[in-house]
Amino acid sequence: MKAIISIDKKIINTLFLNASFIDNLGLLHGKMGIVIYFFHLARETDNPIYEDYAGELIDQISYEIRIKKPLDFENGLAGIGWGIEYLEQKGFIDTDTNEILEKIDARIMQVLIYNPPHSIGLTSGLAGFGAYLVRRICNSIALEDEISAMNLKQLTIHLVDEFERCFKVKSKQMFFSPNYFDILSDYSMWLWILVDLFDLDIYNYKVSNLLQSLVALYEIEELPSNYGNRLILLAAIERVRKCDMQKWIDNPTNLEQCKNQLNEIANPISMSNIKFSEAEMEINGFDLHHGTSGIILANKLLHCKSEDDIYYEKKIQWEELTDDILNKLPNTFFANADLGLLNGVGCNLLSLQ
Repeated sequence: MKAIISIDKKIINTLFLNASFIDNLGLLHGKMGIVIYFFHLARETDNPIYEDYAGELIDQISYEIRIKKPLDFENGLAGIGWGIEYLEQKGFIDTDTNEILEKIDARIMQVLIYNPPHSIGLTSGLAGFGAYLVRRICNSIALEDEISAMNLKQLTIHLVDEFERCFKVKSKQMFFSPNYFDILSDYSMWLWILVDLFDLDIYNYKVSNLLQSLVALYEIEELPSNYGNRLILLAAIERVRKCDMQKWIDNPTNLEQCKNQLNEIANPISMSNIKFSEAEMEINGFDLHHGTSGIILANKLLHCKSEDDIYYEKKIQWEELTDDILNKLPNTFFANADLGLLNGVGCNLLSLQ
C-alpha cells in the first residue's frame, strides 16, 4: 500500500469529524461503509483510535437499525448485513452473524416469495440479495449451524429461480451500457455472482445453465464503448475463465463453444486493444460509481484474476491521476463532501486494501 499522504489526511479527518452525524446507516452511502473504512485504516496504521471510532459507529448502527428498514443493498438491510459478514470474515469483529442476520434472511425470503424486486441490479434489486447471500454462505462458521445452512441454501434457490424468471424477460436490459462509466453493470455483476454460487456448490445445475445462457447471449456488437465499462466486463469474463468450467459444462462441444464465446467478448477489449482518454477521467471525477476509483478497482480485479502486470501498472497510473484530481480540490469541497463509498470520499478505502 502507498503511504498515506496529505490528501488522505483530509479525507480521514472529514470522515472522522462527520460520520457519526450521517442519518444513512447503509453500506454504499452511509455509516456501514465508513465503519469498514476505519477498521481497514486502523489495521493499516496500527492506530487504535480508528478502531475505537469504527466500534462506536457500529454501535450506533446497532442502536438505530430497525428490521422494517428497506432491504436494498445500497442503503438498506442487505448491504448492512453484507458489511457485518465482511467485518466478521476479515477478523475485524468477533460475533455470531447467524444470530444478528437471521431476521434479515427471513425478510429476504419473504420478499423473494411474495414480492420480488423488479430490478435485477445491485443497488435495489436481485443482485444485491445475491451479493449478500454469497457473503453469508462464505462464512464457514455460520454454516456449521444446520438450520442456518439449510435456510441460506433455500434462500439461494429462490434467488436463482427468480433471476431465471427475470432473465427470460429482461435479458436484453442487462446489456444497456451508457456512454459514461458505471461500475454497477448488471451483466458483469451476475456473471460474478453466478460463478461464486457455483464455486460454493449451491443449485449448480440451474446456475451452470444460467451461466452458459449469459455467455451465449452476449453479442460482439453490444460491447460497451466506454473504457471503464469494458474493463468491468473484462474483469467478469476473467472471473469466469478462472473457474473450472469443466465442472459446469459436461459436453466437450459446449465447453469449447463457451470458451470461444468468452474469447470473442474478451479479445477486443483486452489491454492490448483497449483505448482511453484522460478527458474521460476528467469528466467522471474520482468516485467509485462513475469515476477513476471505479477504474482503479477494475484494474485491481483484472490484475488479481489475469495475473497480468499491465493491469497493476494501469492501476498505479490511475491512482496517480486520482491523486492529482483530489489535490486540486479546494478545502471547501471536503466541508460539504459526500462521505459514502460509492459516490463520495469513502471510496478512498481502495487505497487501504
